[in-house]
Amino acid sequence: MDIIGEAAYRVTADTSGFQREAESGLLPAVKRISGILAAAFAAKEIFDFGKEAVKEASITQKAVESVRASFGRFGADVVHFNENIASSLGVSNQAASAFSAQIGTLTDNLGISNQQSSLMAINLEELGANMAAVKASIRRRCSTRSLRALPGRRVA
Repeated sequence: MDIIGEAAYRVTADTSGFQREAESGLLPAVKRISGILAAAFAAKEIFDFGKEAVKEASITQKAVESVRASFGRFGADVVHFNENIASSLGVSNQAASAFSAQIGTLTDNLGISNQQSSLMAINLEELGANMAAVKASIRRRCSTRSLRALPGRRVA
């Protein structure tokens, strides 16, 4: 078999067209899709936050209604304490209202007057908040002393 000649072929891909196509068509589409996905996730988080806020408001409203029902005309005093003074003591309105509702139910079942039971609820909430504040203060002082003792004994 005789060889008449040789030919060499070099096959390369021309990517210049692909690069322009990717920049003009593919990349904007990917950016658009990622933007849509980010917006969808953000919308879900906002929806979940709103749903949780409505749920918490509903729980608080039920507790306030229970307080008003349990304490009769003195319920307004307990609600005022829960909404204003309890929060300044570091107790949430929801926690204070739930506690007051339980105290109201208990004292109602025991036959204690609404006036006395409202005073008991307010005093017990204030006592609990003050005890929590003292406990936090003690914990803070103990941790500060422990941190000072870490380096070891100091000689002056």
